[in-house]
Amino acid sequence: MLVEGPAVRKLVGAVWFRSVFPKLSLSWREYLLDVLVGTVVIPNHVLTRGRQPLHLADASYEDLQAAAASLAVTGAAGADLHLVMSVLGLWGEEARQRLHFADVGAPHRQSSLGALFGKRW
Repeated sequence: MLVEGPAVRKLVGAVWFRSVFPKLSLSWREYLLDVLVGTVVIPNHVLTRGRQPLHLADASYEDLQAAAASLAVTGAAGADLHLVMSVLGLWGEEARQRLHFADVGAPHRQSSLGALFGKRW
């Protein structure tokens, strides 16, 4: 059976999938993780927890849970945060080394003088 990465990403994010996952065979679990790892690149968003930056690729599962509980993370960063938390919750901490993260470019600051001339500093 052919399963594509976007479909696995949706499955991992579905609440009902958490109850089905333990009933899957070990080979099916591994296959689904292989498909996800092989097709999905996760932006390495930087969240802040207090004054400390928290990268998705480096934060522990407990740190991610605390960030999700204390921050209102929305949009793509929130979806990626919940994806990483779901993967770690289902496959364990060792799955983190298999995930592919892409650096997210720092936002460009633009000075007010630069805005007049259309330049980024």
